[in-house]
Amino acid sequence: MQEIELKFAVTTGLASLVFALTGCTATGPIFQEAASAPEGKGLVYLYRPSSLALAARSAKFFVSGQKIAELNTNGYTAVYLPEGHHVILQRWADNEYPALMANIVGPTKPIAIPLDVKAGDTHYIRFTTGPGEHTYGTIAVAWRIEQVSPAFGSREITETRYEPASQ
Repeated sequence: MQEIELKFAVTTGLASLVFALTGCTATGPIFQEAASAPEGKGLVYLYRPSSLALAARSAKFFVSGQKIAELNTNGYTAVYLPEGHHVILQRWADNEYPALMANIVGPTKPIAIPLDVKAGDTHYIRFTTGPGEHTYGTIAVAWRIEQVSPAFGSREITETRYEPASQ
């Protein structure tokens, strides 16, 4: 009886881990360039390349306290921001597997990146997840947000799928 319970616990734990590390992926249309930015605004692409790490979690993005996007793995969106200084903040969705994720990734503090937008410019903001630093016997994942060059971003984003902005 003990052995069956242990096997069930191990199997359930492994299945939960696999589900947490894989799963939700963007399903919209493949990347298409957005319309040019309206006068006084810049175009900002937010994208999340495909990755198994934390794929079951949606990443929320905010500017000035307003949610602008929620991306699954392999997703992108386009937003138009007014000219000026902005901070793009990423936070995980609160209601997705909280107990399981707390055990895998620990506290999920928001991360942010500053962005200076000029009218007519196009920016690429890349959000990635992957293996983190860990010690023996632990699983660790990490995530980061960064601005990449238009040359790099415009190539990498072509593999992603559209998810509507929250504006």
